[in-house]
Amino acid sequence: MVGQGLAGRVEVEVAYAIGRPDPVALHVDAVGTGGHDVDFRPAAIIERLGLKRPIYAATSNYGHFGRVGVPWEG
Repeated sequence: MVGQGLAGRVEVEVAYAIGRPDPVALHVDAVGTGGHDVDFRPAAIIERLGLKRPIYAATSNYGHFGRVGVPWEG
């Protein structure tokens, strides 16, 4: 939402239960936006964020902060 210019700041809280595909609780604080439907099923998040791309395999060892070549370290 921030990347699309819909908000200046977004805080998302998501809670899942084992064996359930949809979140059991969801809270989004999106300052400056209107109502937007977002699919928070784990499979949808994996697809939307491209979490199966090979760049994430390297982050499974020795942590994921301070690494060159990952998008969140911009």
